[in-house]
Amino acid sequence: MTLHRKHLGAGLGGLGALGIAPYLSGMAILLSLGLPFDELRFGLAWAYWQAIDLPAFAAHAGRIRWAGGIGLVAAPLAWAAIVGTAWWRGYRVRPPRVPLFARMSALKTVWPRASSGRLPSDASLLIVAPDYPRAFAALLPALRDQAGPMLVVDIEGKLHDAAAAWRAGHGPVQRIAPFGGGMPWNPLAAMCHDHGVHREAVTSLVASWYPGGTPFITSLIELAFRALLGVVNDTLRHAGDPATPAPGDLARLARLPLNHATLDRLAVIPGLTPDTRADLTAWRRVDDDALALVAQQLRPPLARFLDPVLDAHTRGPSRPLQGTVFLTVPYAHRAEVVPLLHALLWPWRQAPTLVVHGLDLLPVLPPVRRCLATAVSMQGLLAMHGKNAEVFARRFRFVAWHGPGRGSGLAEDIDALGTYLTAHGHYGERLTTDTYRAALRRLRTGKQAVFSPLLWPPVRCPVVTAPSRHPTTPRSSHEGEPMTLPTPIAALLASLAVATATPAEAAPTARLAAATTPTVPTHVVKLGPHRFRLPVNVFNGPEGFSYKGIEFGIALRWPTLEPYPLGVNFHDDNDDFISSVRIIVSYFERLSDEEASNFLLHHLRYGKEASPYIRNNPAHNLDMRIRGEPRFGLTPYYLDTQRLKAYYTKEFGPNSKAVIHVNEWGEDWFLRRGKDGVPLTFVTCSTRLRPDGVTVTGQRLVDGKPGEHRAVCTHEFLLPQYKTMVSADYLRVMLPDWKKIEARVADILRDAEVTE
Repeated sequence: MTLHRKHLGAGLGGLGALGIAPYLSGMAILLSLGLPFDELRFGLAWAYWQAIDLPAFAAHAGRIRWAGGIGLVAAPLAWAAIVGTAWWRGYRVRPPRVPLFARMSALKTVWPRASSGRLPSDASLLIVAPDYPRAFAALLPALRDQAGPMLVVDIEGKLHDAAAAWRAGHGPVQRIAPFGGGMPWNPLAAMCHDHGVHREAVTSLVASWYPGGTPFITSLIELAFRALLGVVNDTLRHAGDPATPAPGDLARLARLPLNHATLDRLAVIPGLTPDTRADLTAWRRVDDDALALVAQQLRPPLARFLDPVLDAHTRGPSRPLQGTVFLTVPYAHRAEVVPLLHALLWPWRQAPTLVVHGLDLLPVLPPVRRCLATAVSMQGLLAMHGKNAEVFARRFRFVAWHGPGRGSGLAEDIDALGTYLTAHGHYGERLTTDTYRAALRRLRTGKQAVFSPLLWPPVRCPVVTAPSRHPTTPRSSHEGEPMTLPTPIAALLASLAVATATPAEAAPTARLAAATTPTVPTHVVKLGPHRFRLPVNVFNGPEGFSYKGIEFGIALRWPTLEPYPLGVNFHDDNDDFISSVRIIVSYFERLSDEEASNFLLHHLRYGKEASPYIRNNPAHNLDMRIRGEPRFGLTPYYLDTQRLKAYYTKEFGPNSKAVIHVNEWGEDWFLRRGKDGVPLTFVTCSTRLRPDGVTVTGQRLVDGKPGEHRAVCTHEFLLPQYKTMVSADYLRVMLPDWKKIEARVADILRDAEVTE
């Protein structure tokens, strides 16, 4: 605390008044007695006071008392009068003190049920907590008390387990699981009826699934989408099949060559309604370049539904959406929730409250009237929305801030809160002062600061929590069965495939014969100038499909190195997961043939641009490793852990995590070189000092103890005939089969290659 100059002057003045008070008292006594000031000294008043009872002073005692008292208090009283006057003048002109935080009563004027977490009918709330468990706990009271319909984006089903029993008190509760493990749900079922499709619904869905295009191209995509949906719907109705069109059906049709010849074949299918024929005719009038552009943009959003699990669980009849709907999404598929969410929102008769735990874990979601969401960083959320950050901030009327989140400091989060207020037309810079930063830094656990454009200052209050023992709802194992491709659609696709197939694609090789049957659909992926027709069950989920024509991913099961059966997601079962070999095939688009053949040398050589940390690090230099005896046909170069510990101790200190976890985080290298010494195979595995974490029993793997880490490998090798590098990830116990893995990948590509 800084001592103000005025305060120092007032204090010294008081001491001076006390110092001269004895002299003034003595002077007053001398004046009252008519004596000269020659006898004045510091202790004169005290001497008269002690002698006042003597007979010689009895006649003058009264005057001595009065004069001495007046002289004694004159200086202090004068000092007090001066200081008091100055203080009073300053008090009268001082502005009223504004508190940093308002009381809970101020919040209840704009949010009457804030103590229970129940939002006003048109308001949204964002809860920002330091971590996801605390955000989860703060979200539960609103799930318990919020009335009205609700759509919950439920990663891994945790919100359903915790809150379904509460939500049952507000109406029906449904749990849908398009990615498997629960009730299937068809996003297109409500758009179709016996006499055609709902055009308004298609327009709404296309606008959300295909954003950012020009109005002309978007209108053509809508026309194509509606035409294909009509073809599937009319085919099913004509055949008397009760099934409804599914996204997977449209995805299969969209894989056909969508040229004028294919559209002519679609137009003569029996049973088409006049609306569907009119849509096909209008689509047919587009020129070749526009047809190709529409087909190119139409396919990507639909391609994800070729995943066997997603395809099987997005079929079935229309289900009315009411009450509380939990959309269960596996963490690994959280990026694919947006198109499903768009399709889920429009059929509601009354707009639901959208609930999202972990808004910063998902892509940008569609705007809704009322949203209840959590995140661990306000700054991270705004950064994720980029130039639309202020638009996103205006969605929320209230922000409950519990402290800075992971990966975001206090200053960054407070700046983001200021941006939130500024977006609503308030002066957010008031929040970024040192005073507020200090106050928010002192925010204790169990407290929250609530911000709103309707409030200033913000409100500091306790966090609303749910009972520690809340009722849980076990997930039912009988929530509906996934459906297969309807027979009329399979027949339609087969006839169109025969009519549109090129001679090179008409006869698949023997190795992939089973994969090309109607029960296992195929998908053509690009790899630079090469094309490969592969069964969809060989891909590593929807994200395995070709990325920009230079990369795709597949998954094989060890030890057979065959694809998983159709409909099996290896993430759903631990035994399947630990037996998986995840493979990425990448084309060297920007490298010459020579540069591609020498690509693995980059692991062993560092250019002049490499930092001294890299050049001197034993973990990154082959000549600083320990060469071992060949194993499985590979030359091992083991990590010199003692040398690396000494290096990390010098760089980071003896107690740093880098030193402590060398044995856990380090890697051993395994190389196979060509005649010129250039690596053809490069494998990095967990250091030999780390246990395997699994055991091999016969032809299967047995996982280790819960919490025990598994030793893993990343295996890179080249396929020069395709100018391609392959990267495979698997457990270290599979390393003896590295040659089989390389041969199996080469066989798959050779047998699946097709010509354009």
